[in-house]
Amino acid sequence: MSLNPTPQDSSTETPESPKFNLTPREARAKWREALRSDQYKQTKGTLARKLVTKTEEGETTDVAYCCLGLATLLFGQLEPEHNMKLVDTAHGMAFCDDNSDRYQHCTSLPAIVRKWLGLEGAFGSCSYDVSAPYLQNTAYLVPGVGQDGKKYTSLSSLNDGAQYTFKEIADFLEKSEELDNGLIVVK
Repeated sequence: MSLNPTPQDSSTETPESPKFNLTPREARAKWREALRSDQYKQTKGTLARKLVTKTEEGETTDVAYCCLGLATLLFGQLEPEHNMKLVDTAHGMAFCDDNSDRYQHCTSLPAIVRKWLGLEGAFGSCSYDVSAPYLQNTAYLVPGVGQDGKKYTSLSSLNDGAQYTFKEIADFLEKSEELDNGLIVVK
């Protein structure tokens, strides 16, 4: 997979190759920027969660995101023609990516967002070098070794299990900018 794919001609667009405004490298840069912005609250275990705070003045409502939920939110903002939106359902917050309010994505990264970011796996699967000095809390970073001998984890494991902050996830992504077969490779 190329880090700098050429823009696709809309006449050759298929469901497997949607047209995007940003390249995967540009999309990941916007994602890292948002993760570092202090503009978004972080949650675990779901893409998005409604937060209701009661005060003497009344209630305030906010939304918190996991790192993959924030990527999905950005996709909806930066690629509006794909109609990804966050909806409040009876079961909680969810993303839907069609013209209905039928929710589809509560805990895993939608396939179209994975393509936009150039990632593999619904939970942001990635390989890494466990000896990298910037990795912290490595107990959550070693859930398995692939057939290729590399160690694998997921971005959702960093967010939920290792409890990386958004800024730490942005640093991890920045140090992982080189892709190998669609998987983030940390050098």
